[in-house]
Amino acid sequence: MAFGIKEFYDTAQSKDPVTDKVVAHQYDLMYGIFLLPLYHSFDHEARKFKFLEIGLGCDMNYGPGASVAVWKSVKKAVANGLLKGINPLVGDQKDPATLEEWVEKSGGNFDVIIDDGGHKNSQIKAAFDRLWIEVNYGGFYFIEDLQVGRSSSYEPKPELETMSQIIQDWIDQLLVGDWNVAESRQRHPLPQDVAFITCQLEACVIAKTHAKFAIQARPGGGKRQMHQAPLPLVENEQVIQLLV
Repeated sequence: MAFGIKEFYDTAQSKDPVTDKVVAHQYDLMYGIFLLPLYHSFDHEARKFKFLEIGLGCDMNYGPGASVAVWKSVKKAVANGLLKGINPLVGDQKDPATLEEWVEKSGGNFDVIIDDGGHKNSQIKAAFDRLWIEVNYGGFYFIEDLQVGRSSSYEPKPELETMSQIIQDWIDQLLVGDWNVAESRQRHPLPQDVAFITCQLEACVIAKTHAKFAIQARPGGGKRQMHQAPLPLVENEQVIQLLV
């Protein structure tokens, strides 16, 4: 674990500019613990590792794309060029039509999704509700900057409870199963096929269960075809970078 954390941190720090993932935040922890081991152990000869990041950093003072350089370095070191390029997608992550367009253009079936986009609770929840089903079994959905959703100056009139409150209800249901969770389940039912949720300072990672434990079905009925087990990228307005 320490090696993965150090690898991500050192790679990020070697870039100019340095992404705020390891300057203003400590996201090298969750990416070093979960993303890098998954990527290193991935069978890149069998199929492409698909990665989607919502948020290109267009409004950062150092300019957009700082995290892109990190992902490029990771894929070159491990996949030896098997992941070819970044495919940008543009739009508002809260808009259902935009989300459908992203899935259609990218083909879905992501091994990893990172939400570093608009940070508003309504945006995070809308994206998760549509994209969680597109995460492959054994993959991860990372959500950064959850503290922003509690800022009244950032989102003065939230359209729903904060995403951090919603995730806490999901964790409650994971921890105690069917014991005394009627209230949290009624407020925010745990999404299907969540294996675990791990949170750190300002961020959480939601893991998709492995196929043998899966009960996931597409809305409206019918099982979806998923790969067993994840690099693309995206941002606010939003620009999505898709590494395929």
